[in-house]
Amino acid sequence: MASQLGIRLKALREFYGWSQRELAKRAGIPNSAISVIEQGAVSPSVLSLEKVLKGFPISLPDFFAIDIARQKIVAHTVPGNSVAGHMLSAGLQAEARGRGGDIQLRVFSHSAGDSPLNLLARHTTLLLVTAGEAVFSSLSGSQTLRRGDSLTLYTTTPFRLEPLQGEVQWVQATLE
Repeated sequence: MASQLGIRLKALREFYGWSQRELAKRAGIPNSAISVIEQGAVSPSVLSLEKVLKGFPISLPDFFAIDIARQKIVAHTVPGNSVAGHMLSAGLQAEARGRGGDIQLRVFSHSAGDSPLNLLARHTTLLLVTAGEAVFSSLSGSQTLRRGDSLTLYTTTPFRLEPLQGEVQWVQATLE
């Protein structure tokens, strides 16, 4: 368990682009504590782990929900028109009805040069780029998304969309 916890912590830290020292500073703990957790040499108590996770914008339950070994992402490329977006949305709505869940829709706009916007996908999450182009990054890698491109995430995972130039806009639909 300690080694899996350390692997998960290291993957999350590297996703944010932080050194062990940076995470330790954000969490208010010695960087040697981060090192021994990541190496699997120690299994921290729940209180200690909560203190480490204060450095991230993530809760303890979300930290354990991240499945870094089996990130499942399905990419869809659709024509840049509203019909394709409606088709993807209808598919997600049908899945929601089948599972008895609700859909939460959020619209995002982010400009090149702004601070990175780190988000967390939970459950089934659909992203549809409606304007611009951006690099989508998660624990499982990166890919470029352009207007009309979409992807679906099936696991709890941190991610971000960084505009290549100008502004990128996207819709995020989460099935809860």
